Amino acid sequence: MIKVSVISPIFNVEKYLPRFLNSVENQTLRDIEIILVDDGSTDNSLQICQDFSTKYENIRVIHQQNNGVGSARNKGLSVAKGKYVYFCDPDDYLEKNLLQDNYVLAEENKAQLVVFGFFVEKPNYEIIRRLSPKNAVYKENNSFRPAFIELYRESILYFVWNKLYLRNSIKKKRFDKGCEGEDVRFNINYCRNVQRIVCNDQCYYHYITMRKDSALYSWDLNKVSLRFKEVRKLENLLYKEWDLSDDPAAVSLVNAEYVSTIMKLVWMKSKGLVKRLDFDNKLKQYLVFNKYNGLKTNSEIIFLKLVKIPGMITIYRLLLKIKNNL
Repeated sequence: MIKVSVISPIFNVEKYLPRFLNSVENQTLRDIEIILVDDGSTDNSLQICQDFSTKYENIRVIHQQNNGVGSARNKGLSVAKGKYVYFCDPDDYLEKNLLQDNYVLAEENKAQLVVFGFFVEKPNYEIIRRLSPKNAVYKENNSFRPAFIELYRESILYFVWNKLYLRNSIKKKRFDKGCEGEDVRFNINYCRNVQRIVCNDQCYYHYITMRKDSALYSWDLNKVSLRFKEVRKLENLLYKEWDLSDDPAAVSLVNAEYVSTIMKLVWMKSKGLVKRLDFDNKLKQYLVFNKYNGLKTNSEIIFLKLVKIPGMITIYRLLLKIKNNL
């Protein structure tokens, strides 16, 4: 029996692939399959994957035309045979006991989802931050909902590579094709009805940030628009499906996510990355907080209202320069 299917989308990561593939192949858990979906790489990535598959019989390489991370993961899901599924990115790397420890937790607790910690790391291996949930076992969805809000707030639910998923629970859930932020939307869909969740406070995954060739390193209007789609999906889950529209923690999270995303737009304008007309149109479109717009104590919301005043962006840009020079 295959215990875990490891699925990784591959696209122009020849520089990082050997480290990543060695960290996956050296996992202490055996009986795993490794599915590498090459998404139309134009560098030597496909050849490296094929070389590893020749050396290790549990590695399977699939090649497709460039169609995005979501499409590549979906392709991997369509052929996966493991009891559990683990998604990871080829420019990062894994601790050798990642699969073993979390597979054991999943089996012991009959879990549909295991959430564990990770390191945020610079390319030079300097660890910037460690993020992890508190140890806990949730036996039904209602008891998990407060933890979901907290995990989302702490960015622990933003990614798929710090989670082990029961494949039968994924069913027909799939990643959005060809766009950013598919991790968050997939997790929101998956967490809707799962009943047994385990949180593990140990860190196993090394997430490499601040690489200039990373897709997450830059922002544009399309990414901001996608972020708002994520927030709306979150709002729909918490307010409509889970009926938490009067829960202070849920309301605070949704508003904070809206504010954070609008701040990205403000930051882009301050850097000259978006035209004034586009900025005004987007700001008008996004400054909608429904009945929660009345939260007068939220200083960030007050700031966003001030942003509409002529000259505020200039002041904001000046404050950023002062801050950066301190």
